[in-house]
Amino acid sequence: DPVVLHSHGFDASLFHDEDGTSWLLAMSADWRPGRDRFGGIEIQRYDRAKRQLVGNAQIIFTGTAAGLTEGPHLYRHDGWYWLVTAEGGTSWEHQVTVARSRNLHGPYDVDPAGPLLTSVGRPDLTLQKAGHGSLVQTQHGDWYLAHLAARPYTPLGNCVLGRETAIQKVDWTPGGWPAIPGGIPADEIAAPGLPMHAWPADPATDHFDAPQLSTAWSTLRRPAGPEWLDLRSRPSHLRIR
Repeated sequence: DPVVLHSHGFDASLFHDEDGTSWLLAMSADWRPGRDRFGGIEIQRYDRAKRQLVGNAQIIFTGTAAGLTEGPHLYRHDGWYWLVTAEGGTSWEHQVTVARSRNLHGPYDVDPAGPLLTSVGRPDLTLQKAGHGSLVQTQHGDWYLAHLAARPYTPLGNCVLGRETAIQKVDWTPGGWPAIPGGIPADEIAAPGLPMHAWPADPATDHFDAPQLSTAWSTLRRPAGPEWLDLRSRPSHLRIR
């Protein structure tokens, strides 16, 4: 069952440290008059046995001048804690910001080279609004960044497909920081040595013989439930009330 943790921020993510402790990160929303609604990135201990937050929350990062700091993800690599956040809002000013610290609770220093990824100032790029990323390391030791993006039909025009997911190759610089070539999203990248994951093909026709609707079907806003969908009253038929 769901475990209610807190409701004073968003973009929560869990980080499991090497010592076995778990921590919840989130953007902390500050709605008080005269305050920045994006109050920073907070961290709080999560007790896996008790399934609850313990101790006090602490702000560990207030972001850069880009503002609107959100979407935190935390990693351990090469003796550092790496904090990856989204900044600039989810539109044309979107970016991925990286900061690091030797200590879990900071202070965190921002990459002096600037954003890890952004499309700001490059209306010629296919992928715009690039930001809000998370890192992954493959079984071969290569690093990639999965991130949000959008594809306008005209320069800085409508993006009718909304926000999409893209992936970029990440290298680690001699200074120890993660880097994406040019700091901009590429249309295509090579991912050598990674096998294709063979998902089974969906059948062209659904005869509604299964006790539940297949994952090929989706509903808008209203979950598929027995109060309005019926697969049992008449075999091989779907009734919609």
